[in-house]
Amino acid sequence: MTIFQGRLEALGGTEITGSVLASYKTLKEIPSTKKVLIYITDAALETTASDNDFFLELLSDIKKDEINVLWVGLGIEDEIEDFRLAAELSGGEYVVTEDIKLLSECFNRVLREVENRPQSGLSNLFIGIEKITDTGARESYSTSKLVELSAVKKSDEVVVAETIKYTTGKILRQYDANTADYISGCGVPAQDTIITKRMEVDKKRSNEAAEINAEGIVFMKRLNGVDAPSNYRFMAVTMEMKNILERQEVTVYPDGSSHPSSWLSGGAKGETQFIKIPYMIPDFLSHFSLSYNNEGSYPGSMATWLVEKPLAVPGDNSITVMPDESIPGTLVFLVPDTPMEQSSLHFYDINYGHIDIPLVGEMKKKGFDIKSLPKQEPAKLTDTFALEITACEEIFKIPGTGRDGATDVEADKGLLPGAGAVFKVVEGNFTSQMQALLNIDPLERFSLRINTASGDFYIPVNPATNLIPAGFVNPRMISPGSFNKVRWLFEVPEGLKYSASEIFVDLREEDKTAPVSKGEILPGSLNANYKSEVINLTVNNLVKISDGINEYFGDYIIADITIHDKKDNFSSTGIAGLFSVVSEDSVGESGFYEESGSVGLGNFAQGGGGSTSNKLVPYRLTEQMILGYTDDSVVYDGTSRRGIILFQVPDEEEKEWYLYSEVFEGLKLKATSGTYNKGLLAEKVYFETDNTFTQNLTAAISLAVEKYRLHHPEKGEQLANGNIPLGEPAVDKQEIPVPTISLYGAQLFKEIVSVDGMIKSMKQLRYIPSTGSYGPFNHSFSKEAMMTQGFGMEQDYANMVVEVLSRLGYHPKLKIVKLTDRGREELRKMSGVKEIALYYLPAVSYVDNDNNYHVLVMPFMEELEVLKRSCRLDKGLFA
Repeated sequence: MTIFQGRLEALGGTEITGSVLASYKTLKEIPSTKKVLIYITDAALETTASDNDFFLELLSDIKKDEINVLWVGLGIEDEIEDFRLAAELSGGEYVVTEDIKLLSECFNRVLREVENRPQSGLSNLFIGIEKITDTGARESYSTSKLVELSAVKKSDEVVVAETIKYTTGKILRQYDANTADYISGCGVPAQDTIITKRMEVDKKRSNEAAEINAEGIVFMKRLNGVDAPSNYRFMAVTMEMKNILERQEVTVYPDGSSHPSSWLSGGAKGETQFIKIPYMIPDFLSHFSLSYNNEGSYPGSMATWLVEKPLAVPGDNSITVMPDESIPGTLVFLVPDTPMEQSSLHFYDINYGHIDIPLVGEMKKKGFDIKSLPKQEPAKLTDTFALEITACEEIFKIPGTGRDGATDVEADKGLLPGAGAVFKVVEGNFTSQMQALLNIDPLERFSLRINTASGDFYIPVNPATNLIPAGFVNPRMISPGSFNKVRWLFEVPEGLKYSASEIFVDLREEDKTAPVSKGEILPGSLNANYKSEVINLTVNNLVKISDGINEYFGDYIIADITIHDKKDNFSSTGIAGLFSVVSEDSVGESGFYEESGSVGLGNFAQGGGGSTSNKLVPYRLTEQMILGYTDDSVVYDGTSRRGIILFQVPDEEEKEWYLYSEVFEGLKLKATSGTYNKGLLAEKVYFETDNTFTQNLTAAISLAVEKYRLHHPEKGEQLANGNIPLGEPAVDKQEIPVPTISLYGAQLFKEIVSVDGMIKSMKQLRYIPSTGSYGPFNHSFSKEAMMTQGFGMEQDYANMVVEVLSRLGYHPKLKIVKLTDRGREELRKMSGVKEIALYYLPAVSYVDNDNNYHVLVMPFMEELEVLKRSCRLDKGLFA
């Protein structure tokens, strides 16, 4: 401590009572008879009237607990009386001075008094408790006290206390039988699947319907031949899920579908039963998510289907757990390739309760909840399904992105809406009413329709919907008679967030709607009407602005228009291409545009290819606007759609401009200078995935699905009731999968569960020598085909050995051995072929669980050590 003598001045502001109380509490918990408190302050020991009695009691407690206290005042020589009284009541001493020598003497005297106290006969009794909270945090509680304990009989045994104690557990290998069973299967370790980290967690949580036991975590940079996107890695969670539903009241319909009675509104007719029911998760991609480092929520990935034992059947987004059944499996997530400090698994179920499982570290983020709407009857959209809108809320960002290629900054701030926009989340219950699979693509079929006095705005489902729990954006097969909790994310301009809205569903026969919210009705102002043969036009506003749009400077003409499609069983597209803005003298007496003058505009036309000095085509910024009319915008049959088209005005002499179209008779409407509702000029957020990764993942999933389908023909029942695309005519069809010709061999391969079993099975095969013209590992037949037909070449043997050893959890490596004359003679006897043109054979090495090294030589299926006279390992040759 350094004190500058004579330079201190008491200014007050010190919280005396609180600081003395904190010091007392700290010392009180220390189990010792030699406690000392030195309290230094540059303020008088004054308290408020309300604290005065408490402070006096506190000083008495310090004296009772025999704490040696020294009250030190600096720069407050006029306040000695307060310090004298505090010392008297607390049984201590005081000093008010800035004299360094005097302060040092006081400090040393107090410390000597403490040191000279006689040794106490009291013993320190300590108790400590540690627990892990529901969020995964470790909390410790401890206390100690000096107590007098009775003496115990002295023992001659000398016990040395261990200051450090440790125990050893089992070795957790990156690749073993467990990882092969759940993750890598027959894939070659460190080649097809590259595991970078593995750990056990063993965490269990449940809701009213299911119990989830998360067993382990596996990080991978490559999964079944697919590399994770840049800056990301695969995180697999191995788990077991159990159906714990009790018997309940269920409504069963004549078509065989059933729902818990508590889910259903009135009006539905069916038989009521009291039974146990299967627990079905409609879409694991949206119902499971993973929190990583408390920065973002990452949805389940379709890469789940690439592992050996996925929780969901490859190609099927749903998971069904039968009554009292447990299913083991793996879920895969894409997470940032950064060190893991925290992770937690989240399962979303609004009917039976959410499940949050802290895997590593403390879980800080809570579940995704939005405000509920008043209860209303579901809209019966067709005989196919019903949709009930249950909640709607505005959000300002999606915490964490979980998307490919996101930068660190994006990951920290989450996904934000575009300029001038907000996110709206709409939640609903989607109930299938068909005894068939419904094939639904939400991006094509659903949109948010915002009502105005002149037509409606249509806002499509935002692709970022897959970042929110229960997000319904990917094409999905809706199971027969199933109940599905769905959510959509829409990007809405600020100027429309309080407007009346509804969900619009594009169907083949008749479009349907489900109301979302009541609110304002945006008017039109100009209301100029024009006609054509198939569509009509209303111009709501046509204005020239000079203050730019969002961050884009310059002059623009904004055409706010409504297209009315005539009811003729056809929709209309290509709207933006129908319009242009022309100068006054460019429309001739015929009423059609006639180009004249210069067409050179320098760099002006970069945003509107085709613009000239007298004609402006729609500016490219139109496509970035949420309400922008593009050539892809659809005006559904018999509906009125409102939107805007932007034209950029060149920076030149003032000129009058007119909205023009050859389709609408008499359309030559002048744009007037003025203002426009900037709340409608909101831009779309940029959201795009890594196409390279997506393409590779899609190709690998196709192979995995086909492989699973061929090896599990019994799963064909999942498609037995047909597949009805939403918006297409219902067609009754039944798929009957034909078992693959090598299914028998696949079953034989499954029965191999040990190295000895593999050797025994393969020694029963007939060996056919290759010509030696191809590499030792370029096999012709798969393991399934070889086991079915009962023969193969040495390369086929090697391929099967590698896959069996990988599946058993070993790490096989390819070797090449050189044949001797005796070895070729042995091959002649094995094959019955007189001419053997082979000089090298494939071999596979591995290390067993007892750390013994083995080299198996094909096709002998013997150890290299046994075949010393037939072949030898050439260290200069390797695969």
